[in-house]
Amino acid sequence: MLTNLDLRLPDNSRYLPIEGYYKKRTGYSNANAISAAEYASQVVKAVDSAWGSGWIWKGYFAFAAWVFSTFFWRGVFDRFMIGTFGLRTLKKILDEKKKTK
Repeated sequence: MLTNLDLRLPDNSRYLPIEGYYKKRTGYSNANAISAAEYASQVVKAVDSAWGSGWIWKGYFAFAAWVFSTFFWRGVFDRFMIGTFGLRTLKKILDEKKKTK
């Protein structure tokens, strides 16, 4: 488990206005991540036994992502991710900046 990471965006990043979302999501994902060695082991096993579509679902949140992708309209997952990562907020901020120019 990874914790206490110093997560920062570059000073010239277009995502600086929503850096709080970035830190929250990457911190959460890293805190719940499996080790790189475990992930690699799972991927190698999956590739060795792969058949069908070629998709491999491994790692934290992989099962939930598979469920969303398989049983729901793709837009449901997209809307969830857009909201979770603050992209709606970023769009509003950028739209406001365009108006003031």
